[in-house]
Amino acid sequence: MNPTPVKVRRKFDETFKREAVNNWLVSGKSAEVIAQELGINSNRLYAWNQRFAPAAAGGRAVAGAPAGSVADLQAQLAASQRENRHLREQRDILKKIGHFVSTSTERFEWIHTMKADHSILALCQNLEVSASGYYDWLSRRTAPGPRAVEIKR
Repeated sequence: MNPTPVKVRRKFDETFKREAVNNWLVSGKSAEVIAQELGINSNRLYAWNQRFAPAAAGGRAVAGAPAGSVADLQAQLAASQRENRHLREQRDILKKIGHFVSTSTERFEWIHTMKADHSILALCQNLEVSASGYYDWLSRRTAPGPRAVEIKR
């Protein structure tokens, strides 16, 4: 019976990992090609990228741009502006409602009145109802139910 050989786990220092990620981002080659050149698994390169890649605000990095460069700062500014628009929209929706809305029917009615100013998805998220629930309510509201049809006869 032959004992199975023990695999020695290779360890890489932080500078090697950072250089490997930087090499990958700057070169324009695929992760698989760079990993093969370095003699590592491409999954390691992806993991190192998540840890060591220079990331701008919002997790988006400009490939090859050093931290603090104009491109990096522009990416951060764009991400901040997107977040500000989103937060302003949330604030506006909640200010218009002005009070606590308890039932889902009340929430759907508010969505129906404010849908010209905001997207239905944003309204549903802020009022904590599902968009499919709103559309279901809308179809029930516009089409008479079976009981209403019987009463009209």
